Amino acid sequence: MPSHLNWTLIDQAMVSLVNFLTGVLVARLLGLDAFGFFALLWTILFFFSGLQIAFILSPLLSLGTQQTPEQADSYYSIVLIQQLIFAGLSSVFILLGLYLSDIFFPTWHTAPYALLLALTSFTYQLQDFIRRYFFTTGNTHSAFTNDVISYLGQLAGLLGLFYWQIISISAVLWVTMLSSLFAVGVGLCQFRWRAWNKTFFYQITQRHWQYARWLFASVLLERLHDAIMKAVITAVLGVQAVGVFRACQNVIGMSHVLLLALENFAPPQAGREYLQHGIVGLRRYLSRITFNGGVVMAGIALLLGCFPTTWLYLFYGDEFSDYGYVLTSYVVVYFIVFFLSPVKIGLRVLEKTRPLFHALLWAVLISLVVIYPFTVWFGLQGTLLQLMLFNLIQVVYLFWVLRLQLRH
Repeated sequence: MPSHLNWTLIDQAMVSLVNFLTGVLVARLLGLDAFGFFALLWTILFFFSGLQIAFILSPLLSLGTQQTPEQADSYYSIVLIQQLIFAGLSSVFILLGLYLSDIFFPTWHTAPYALLLALTSFTYQLQDFIRRYFFTTGNTHSAFTNDVISYLGQLAGLLGLFYWQIISISAVLWVTMLSSLFAVGVGLCQFRWRAWNKTFFYQITQRHWQYARWLFASVLLERLHDAIMKAVITAVLGVQAVGVFRACQNVIGMSHVLLLALENFAPPQAGREYLQHGIVGLRRYLSRITFNGGVVMAGIALLLGCFPTTWLYLFYGDEFSDYGYVLTSYVVVYFIVFFLSPVKIGLRVLEKTRPLFHALLWAVLISLVVIYPFTVWFGLQGTLLQLMLFNLIQVVYLFWVLRLQLRH
């Protein structure tokens, strides 16, 4: 196994483990009701993080390795400027959105968290950019070091809150923001800055827009689906159900190691395979990661799905232990989600991003029809049933499109 892949997997294992532990700590610290509200705030941050993936990170990972050595540092410098602008705009929208929601919906009490969530989003995005930059350039040791600073720093801060029983959502956001900020400062000191000319800036911006416009539309659809799903859960089952949903998602953290590691190392490597060996090399690489990853994912699914109540009781205590059936259904969802990763990576390397939007559009339209009645009839099981359908539609459609593309 190549050393860069070893470090990528080690890094993602560490990140996923820390994310899991911080999720457990926050849930135990805040309690079920406050944790549900925190999960809704975190959904806002993830919405803009999803747009960041479309506009900044996905083009970076797929196109960065296709730059010539002479242009590479200038390319990354341009993308850093784009990232700073995007992160700033995201923070402004979060700030204004939470203040306005407090005016129109005063019972939500979102204004006290507006500035802090905006700052957390800014530093969170920049740290994510820094780590992806290191992965794209093959500097996996620096990516691991930066993630240690950010994620282990966050875990240490939350352990401090838990030890001194500082119980507040604001304190959790402060810890997340400061740990990300420190990692960003260290990462920027290692960034290889290089000037560029206006023509190159225009070329890169235009190529990124051509690449990202369908991903942007896809992210909007995906986040819309996610927001509607959480709104339906809250309206039908209450805010506690959102907390249960988030808690079960945290338990499946082991599968995040595989899914997120794929997103870090596979797009650059797939780009290199395509550049060096063409369609044949890309097809061979995608087949390999699909088979190997599928075997690992099946093992994780069996481990978590066979003892769901035990896992929930072990990590969260009695308050969550009655929801083992939700965890079992979520495991099935994630097993389906895995097979989306290789086909999406293949299409992004080929710069064929429009089918990603078409697949998502059909999945969202069908989900919107079934999500409310399924949730009313079957509770959280119904919500997860529509989520299985949502991802299965995309897998089937995109596999068919990729197969046609790889025949050319």
